[in-house]
Amino acid sequence: MIHYTESDFEKIFICDDDVFIDDLTNIEIILNDFIKTDKRDAVIDMAGVNRINSKVIAFFIKTKDKISNDGRSLTLVNTNEAVTNVITIAGLQSYLLG
Repeated sequence: MIHYTESDFEKIFICDDDVFIDDLTNIEIILNDFIKTDKRDAVIDMAGVNRINSKVIAFFIKTKDKISNDGRSLTLVNTNEAVTNVITIAGLQSYLLG
């Protein structure tokens, strides 16, 4: 499940479980709508996500590239050790974790 909190400058999407592993459709719809209709930065709180795979990393790269075209940012926060290791091994720590 994905819910959010927001401020004047950013919207924080909070992931309660491993929603990304099996199906990216829900988060993809939510973030694409956000990119089209909102002008704030996006933060993905990964505290509830225990693992990711290459499909998830590709999705975050594509989404970050889209939002960056508008001068905004997308950052992953609260990643656990396993998720951080996958991102680091992919060489994307500074790009995705800010």
